Amino acid sequence: MEAWARAVSRYSFFQKLFVTDYDPTIEDSYLHTLRWMVDIACLMKVEEQEEVRKKERGKEKKEEKKKMKKKEEEEEKKKKKVEDKKQEVVEKE
Repeated sequence: MEAWARAVSRYSFFQKLFVTDYDPTIEDSYLHTLRWMVDIACLMKVEEQEEVRKKERGKEKKEEKKKMKKKEEEEEKKKKKVEDKKQEVVEKE
């Protein structure tokens, strides 16, 4: 407990004056505002991180598509070579 709170408590005890209703102070409203701002900052950071992850996923998908396309092209080349060799064999006979 802070010094000012102890002083107020002692004063209230000895004077027999106690506040029955909650009276928010400037400090309380400041803390509330500060917590609210921190919450918003955290949410913004989470959203930024999510955007970065989406971009990374998009890049990964593009890379995967490129790899798949490359593999398909290689397979087509192999098939074409095999067909060409078959034709050469047929022509020789």
